[in-house]
Amino acid sequence: MKLAFCLALLCGQSAIADFKYDYKTGNSYTTTKDDDSTSTRGYNMKTGSTWSSKTDNDTGKTTGTDSNGNYYNYDPNTGNYSNTSGKMCTGKGAGRICTGN
Repeated sequence: MKLAFCLALLCGQSAIADFKYDYKTGNSYTTTKDDDSTSTRGYNMKTGSTWSSKTDNDTGKTTGTDSNGNYYNYDPNTGNYSNTSGKMCTGKGAGRICTGN
């Protein structure tokens, strides 16, 4: 199921929202994109977990909260990832190294 529509008067910019539901996993996602960023909010009907992310459209840097409530940030240019549970990753592809939870 996909629903797309335009939202007006959002900080003086127009935004486009997209809703998707995956019946196999129970995940639903609402993604909103404006001139500066793309935000996604998710919910799993089977587990009750929620998560969110916000990505800068220019740099690709992402911040958000995972389904365990951990705040995280990710830089796709360097591959650096960290979250509040102590997990840290550096690098990309086969050379990617992660430590912590």
